Amino acid sequence: MVSVISDTERLNMRPNINCVPDELAGNMKQKIEPQTELKDNKVAQARQIEIELDVYLSRSPTLHNRNTTSAHNNNSTSDLREIGSENGLSFMDHDPVSYPEGGLEANLVVLGAFFGLLPGWGIANSLGIIQAYIAENQLADVSNSTISWVFSIYSFLMTSSTVLSGTYFDRNGARVPIFIGSILLVASVVIVASATKLYQFIIGFGILCGLGTGILMSPLIGVISHYFKKNRATAMGIATNGGSLGGVIFPLMLRKLYVDIGFTWAMRVLALICGING
Repeated sequence: MVSVISDTERLNMRPNINCVPDELAGNMKQKIEPQTELKDNKVAQARQIEIELDVYLSRSPTLHNRNTTSAHNNNSTSDLREIGSENGLSFMDHDPVSYPEGGLEANLVVLGAFFGLLPGWGIANSLGIIQAYIAENQLADVSNSTISWVFSIYSFLMTSSTVLSGTYFDRNGARVPIFIGSILLVASVVIVASATKLYQFIIGFGILCGLGTGILMSPLIGVISHYFKKNRATAMGIATNGGSLGGVIFPLMLRKLYVDIGFTWAMRVLALICGING
């Protein structure tokens, strides 16, 4: 028996075409969303690796294990290149921070640090000859143990103030701490030249000279690292030799000037040298 389907029934049996696009759109959305999310995750991962690699390359010092460092850099760069190529991204393979490694400006920085450290370390290495003179003259009625407080305060402030000046230098640069340190150093020596009482030596030499010397140290040494990477240790070694030279010259100079022009003018000459070098 053959069943006959009328035209009306045939039309009712046709699928609902209006519903098809929405269903297809839903299925496509379900398939596309995981792919989009995966791609976004890869892009975010690539950006994170880029940031970590830039920070590592720009801030890491010269490490003692070059093989380990090279392997780490190669692995990080390979991961970055692989993820970047999958997402159409490209990144630099070299250190984004450039160092002059010489040239007029960089060499002048080393020279300036050399002469800047000369008076600070020169005075620090002349404590004995200064203490011996004031103990026999201006402070002859004061015990040696009491006089030693002047130089103990100086040593403490000289070393501790480097933390403050170093922190400021990292955030704002070297110009301000070098200027302040130079002013304090010159002013302290001028005060010491006319000092006759214990408290005057404590204020002038112990406090002001200690702060001035310490404030100068961190920026004068740290600024070299902004101009050298490969030869950084050599440049710093040359600069710190200025302090060594001051430690040799200043005691001999003061001993001679004490006899020729007296303590007051000897200190004023020392203040002039500090001002010129600062």
